[in-house]
Amino acid sequence: MQSVATPPTLRASFSHCSAPFWRAIEPPGTIRVTFSNPRFCRSAFAGLVWGALFATAAAALPTPELDCDYPGREGIHRSDDGTVDLSWPVPPDSGPLHFELQQSTAPTFSLADARYEGPDTASVLSGFREGDYHFRVRAITPAGEAGPWSDTLTLRVHFMDRRTLFLLLGTGFTVAALTIGAIVHGFLAHRTGT
Repeated sequence: MQSVATPPTLRASFSHCSAPFWRAIEPPGTIRVTFSNPRFCRSAFAGLVWGALFATAAAALPTPELDCDYPGREGIHRSDDGTVDLSWPVPPDSGPLHFELQQSTAPTFSLADARYEGPDTASVLSGFREGDYHFRVRAITPAGEAGPWSDTLTLRVHFMDRRTLFLLLGTGFTVAALTIGAIVHGFLAHRTGT
């Protein structure tokens, strides 16, 4: 049987720290790196504590659920006027949070634009041309720690067909012209009889 060499383990020890948990017995093959500066020892310990606190705070941030006022089918919401009303409710006990809303035409958000940053949990966006748009939002603490992104919401903007639009405009113009003509004709016909 062939023996497999295990790679050496790097283990840091702080020689000026008085806590006994730093002085573990190393298995064979351990490379010991000793830091003898007491300031570095306190700084490293403080860094570990603060890192653990911030990692816990970031993990505790809620993931907002992005919703749209237009009904969606197959995961795609549709708009026929180029506007969208987005909301992302979060639990009331989440504390003071800010939110970052991103928009992209690519589902991977490779070219994303920040459309909103602030404390509100809703935003109305307008001025979209025809096409597909993707949105996502995340919570940010006052300290600047960002939470995970929400699921992507896809919006498809499709305006009315031009033939239908011109047919409706033509019908409206015809009705308006006939109404004005009937009013003028009635006025002129009854004016001579008075």
